[in-house]
Amino acid sequence: MSWVRIPSPAPISSNLVRVFAPIEDRTAPRHPMKYDDLKFSHLQNVLLKPYQDRANTVSGRFLRWFLEDIFRLSAQEADDASVDSQHDKGIDAVYVGEQTETIYLIQAKIRQKEQKALGDKDLKEFSGSLKQFENEDSIKGLLDGNASKELKNSINRTKLIDRLNNGFNIVGVFCTNVKGNQDARLYLDGVNNIELYDATRIIDEHIDVGSKGGIRKKFVFQITDTDVINYESKNGVNARIFLANASDLVKLNGISDGKLFEQNVRLSLGNTKINKNLTESIKNTNEHQNFPLYHNGITILCDKFESCLSG
Repeated sequence: MSWVRIPSPAPISSNLVRVFAPIEDRTAPRHPMKYDDLKFSHLQNVLLKPYQDRANTVSGRFLRWFLEDIFRLSAQEADDASVDSQHDKGIDAVYVGEQTETIYLIQAKIRQKEQKALGDKDLKEFSGSLKQFENEDSIKGLLDGNASKELKNSINRTKLIDRLNNGFNIVGVFCTNVKGNQDARLYLDGVNNIELYDATRIIDEHIDVGSKGGIRKKFVFQITDTDVINYESKNGVNARIFLANASDLVKLNGISDGKLFEQNVRLSLGNTKINKNLTESIKNTNEHQNFPLYHNGITILCDKFESCLSG
């Protein structure tokens, strides 16, 4: 069982809840990202204009846009992570993912000619930059050398050495506004510590937060075995909090193809320590009764809901 919070204008007084989920307006204008959006001229004159006061170069603006729109960091987090400067040792940003227990070392490359694809040369050079962070001694060498003040401050501020010694993984992230070619793909097949965000992947993972979303369906939850908490905020938002059967949750339309979560900008964090603990709680039947005590709930937004008797 898991927590579910359901906003509603109606009281619950029976043993079924029907949830009328938001209707997706497929006639509304949608603006998915296209390859043309990542062309240098469009980047410089349109997409990255809001970042002009935050970085002096186009690549620096692209880096911050990437951190915010693809990595989903806040503006402050993106600025804090950015270390792009002279003597940055090939690392433009350092970000520590606490939940994923990963140290992300990021490099951003802009191509002015869109027909010039990314090959393996830049990726090999980036791989060499990552070797500077292989272990405690190599990082101390950076701190003792002529690395930029921004990079050194970031290493110390994020306690990079401590996290590396505590088992955090190092992952290199190479982002660019052009497509990677066959040479790039073949090279990446032979390394396991570099993630490439080329134009194709950026377009695929970019989320249009302004678009309409949701599933046009009616969901039914059995509440015969649970109490229902009624909550109404001062600004008139109504909610009901109850324990939902997992068997009801897995029947929600949009679970299998992810459409139900298309406007959830965080999405899954993968095989993290938190998700591993969730899995262990599910596997251990003795812990099922305590599951709601261990984990956060699920919030479902809907147009309305109603209660009714089963049958």
